[in-house]
Amino acid sequence: MAKQRLTKEHKARVGRPRSSKRPIVESAREDVLRAAATLFSKQGYSATSTRQIAEAIGIKQPSLFSHFKKKEHILQELVHKSTERMFEALPKSDDETQSAADSLYLLMRCDFLFLMTEPYGIGGLLHLPELRNGPLADAVAQSRHQVIERYQRLIARGVKQGDFQTQDLAVATHTVFGMGESLWSWYSHDPTRSPEKIAEQIADLAMHALKIDARKLDAIKLRYGAD
Repeated sequence: MAKQRLTKEHKARVGRPRSSKRPIVESAREDVLRAAATLFSKQGYSATSTRQIAEAIGIKQPSLFSHFKKKEHILQELVHKSTERMFEALPKSDDETQSAADSLYLLMRCDFLFLMTEPYGIGGLLHLPELRNGPLADAVAQSRHQVIERYQRLIARGVKQGDFQTQDLAVATHTVFGMGESLWSWYSHDPTRSPEKIAEQIADLAMHALKIDARKLDAIKLRYGAD
């Protein structure tokens, strides 16, 4: 099935009991990460204490330190795991047998879906001052740059193939990439709205922004199971 080509991140489990399929230690560590991510996003990294993180998941502060010695270690692991999961979720490489338009459409759908379903809300965390200017800034910037470069390569190839039109490649790249990156500022989980459908809608808008022929876009959407 075409939809199976999209790699989906498992949605976060909420509350307890913990799954018997996961070791207790691993489960507790994941609980810490998710609670910390929520608090960091809501009130900022500096304003969040390890005590607050521990209280959010119903453990005592010393128990938290058995998983993470310092608060900065929690932020480091959030970035590391999110980056790892992101590259797992995106198509592994650009398929040269596909048109650039096909490849970009699939890339965008995977990218946007990941941002809506990964458990830490990394889109919001990336705007923390500690990630923009702190010791993790270079790693975050490098990962982001790799994805932007991939968007740019596909858009440039699509222009050469006659599928896309743009006056400025850099502007087009950052605009299309930014459509997904802006999700952190407005998207919140709503059981009545499908993240898959939202990802399709944004990818559709982005393709129209690149002035693809409507019939070509309809054919691409049909190939990959979009409505």
